Amino acid sequence: LHNLQQALGEWERNSAARPPWIEECYRKLDIEHIRQDAKLLVSECREGLGRVKTIVEELREFSQVDSAEEWAWSELNHRLDTALSYFSHALGNIEVLKTYHDLPMVYCQPAQIGQVLQSLLGNALEAMPAGGVLRLRSGVDGQMVWLDISDTGVGIAPETLPRIYDPFFTTKPVGAGNGMGLALAYGIVKAHQGRIEASSVVGKGTCMRVYLPISGVRPRSA
Repeated sequence: LHNLQQALGEWERNSAARPPWIEECYRKLDIEHIRQDAKLLVSECREGLGRVKTIVEELREFSQVDSAEEWAWSELNHRLDTALSYFSHALGNIEVLKTYHDLPMVYCQPAQIGQVLQSLLGNALEAMPAGGVLRLRSGVDGQMVWLDISDTGVGIAPETLPRIYDPFFTTKPVGAGNGMGLALAYGIVKAHQGRIEASSVVGKGTCMRVYLPISGVRPRSA
């Protein structure tokens, strides 16, 4: 495109030497319009390629949710706070309320659980563009630890809720999401033999609860 722009610029600077029939072609072809369209098309292609790159990278991660990452004992209240700190710059008018209970250490893949929590937090914050309340809670249910991430955002329609974990399904505007975040989170939690439960009311908000087994699912090497 840069070379084309240079060639057209040079050609236009020598307009006095152009024969009339060339001028007529220039006018009919609307070269200036084509030049502006070319800029837009190149920009859209770059944006599209960027989205494709992101999707491919997340598909790679999605296929490796049970990978060889080291398993270790992790304190999930701290893991949730660490994930929240990633979004500290984006909290704006959002009030954060925490109700943490003392949790036992959980045997898991800490980095992947952190990725799950970041994905859920990111969705919650995006659901409240004008501000709201983000509630973080934790607790124990038998042999499972649970973490709640809830928002007071736009909510999810009942007919949409069953599809939120489907790969490539998204309720976000075109270009704003690729539909892999929750699918990846679901895969990671399932690989830990846990589960994610979602509840939502349109116009009032959404709550995502992650359950993880305390003892993990891998043989303990230490």
